[in-house]
Amino acid sequence: MPGLEITVTVVAPDGTRLGPHPHDLMWHPMLYHYARDWELPRGGRYTLEVHIEPPRFLRHDEVNGRRYVDPVDVVFDDVDVELGAEPVEPPD
Repeated sequence: MPGLEITVTVVAPDGTRLGPHPHDLMWHPMLYHYARDWELPRGGRYTLEVHIEPPRFLRHDEVNGRRYVDPVDVVFDDVDVELGAEPVEPPD
């Protein structure tokens, strides 16, 4: 769903909290998704805390129009993270 405000906080194995940082909508020919490049101190088991604000628009009818009106918070525990390539700066 486009137009969402999504933030993610990463909690390192030692309890250090990184973020929250916004994630932007990424266009891909096969799948739209929200993403951000992260710099993490090391690989390991992390906790991801995702917060999604409701969209600023409603659907067109009384039955479906009140969907997605509340914020959503989701926690993903024990996510195995491997460090990848060096970060790439986006073009200006």
